[in-house]
Amino acid sequence: IPALMASKTGKVGIAACTAGLTWTGSSWLLSPENFVQPALHGTSSQYSQKESLAMHDSAEATESSKTASTLTSSVPLLIGSSCVASAIAIRPKKTSVRHVACEALPTLSATVDAVASKEADAADAIAEATEEPPAPPPPPPPFDPAKAIGVTPPLGYFDPLGFCKVGDYAGFHNLRCAELKHGRVAMMAAAGTVFAHYVRFPGFEKTPAGLGALGAPGFAIGFFILFPLAGFLEIVYWKDDINKEPGNFGDPAGWAGTGLGGAGSYSDEMRNKELNNGRMAMFSIVGILMAELVTGKDGMQQFGMP
Repeated sequence: IPALMASKTGKVGIAACTAGLTWTGSSWLLSPENFVQPALHGTSSQYSQKESLAMHDSAEATESSKTASTLTSSVPLLIGSSCVASAIAIRPKKTSVRHVACEALPTLSATVDAVASKEADAADAIAEATEEPPAPPPPPPPFDPAKAIGVTPPLGYFDPLGFCKVGDYAGFHNLRCAELKHGRVAMMAAAGTVFAHYVRFPGFEKTPAGLGALGAPGFAIGFFILFPLAGFLEIVYWKDDINKEPGNFGDPAGWAGTGLGGAGSYSDEMRNKELNNGRMAMFSIVGILMAELVTGKDGMQQFGMP
């Protein structure tokens, strides 16, 4: 019972104390040996002699039962006392007041701003995660031979057989180098027909000009001198380089420093002039040789020159 009556709260402790006092008091009042019962039964009144004798006779008869009654009435007294002691022992102690700091609830505007900030941060994170690297710059347009050097009026871009393809710069570079070399050789050959008609090198006084020189004894000597020299210049010194313009072998003669102005420069204009003169020279030397085969006359004799 004391364990059931014990509690950590004040109300249960008060109830246990009250029950204990009530039980103790009732047990004490009901005890036959307390001084209150005789007063309740009127101990100040006079008993009759007959009643006194009867009470004396019954005293011995009830002596044995008094001990049991006393023990029985003491049990509630002990239980009630235990309840009182337990209630006093577990009475609530005075507790100090604890002050807890509470964070104030955010206002509506602060909540809206916080939500907007979180949404903006989430949007930025998504944008950064999904952002693609910058696209590489577009590739340069494919090479177009119709816009290269050498496209001049009146013919413009002239390639009726379609040798040059759009985007094939390597093939165009190779063909343009061949065109320039043939044009330069043709220009020298056309000029040589005029020079050979009037000038003879030592040892070649009797060598005829034009195609007649191919049957002269000095032809073999001249061939073995010019052929290795041209091969050396072609393979070693004037070797083609795709990283340079076609036919660009620098300025070995130093024409740019002769004071001729644009005549010695490596400009688009001079490059176009070189190509056009080389094209004309190729037609010219072919015509001179064909006419010599027909008439037997060299290039100057064809014009009536002695």
